[in-house]
Amino acid sequence: MSGRTTARSTRALRRAPLIAVALLAIVAATALAAVNTLHAHVPSNAQANQNYKIKLHGHATGTKVLYVFLDYAGCRQTPAGEHQRANGYIWRVSGDYTEAGVGNSPHSGTNHVCAYLVKNSAPKNPRTGIVATDFVTFTIH
Repeated sequence: MSGRTTARSTRALRRAPLIAVALLAIVAATALAAVNTLHAHVPSNAQANQNYKIKLHGHATGTKVLYVFLDYAGCRQTPAGEHQRANGYIWRVSGDYTEAGVGNSPHSGTNHVCAYLVKNSAPKNPRTGIVATDFVTFTIH
């Protein structure tokens, strides 16, 4: 082996760990991006008998259905249970998404945003197929 060949081999070996680390970072970032997420936000100053905005954002792998309900009694485990006592919003979402709904509560006190991200193949207001939830308790002043 000539001196040139040895130098090239040594440089290639030095680069191998750097390339491996870069590939692992890419794989990790891709895996994290593939997770279904859901976050609900409500204003801290919501007033009775006045409209307020409910903001939702997250990530959906493929197409999913986003259900959002407002419920004074607290959140049920599924959209089916929640729909028995409340009506809400329904959106189809995919990838990074942001949605907003409007709430209006007739009296002050504790209220809840009940949000569910569900597989697209599930029936309307399903009992199964839930991939992410976010339940937020807030005060109506």
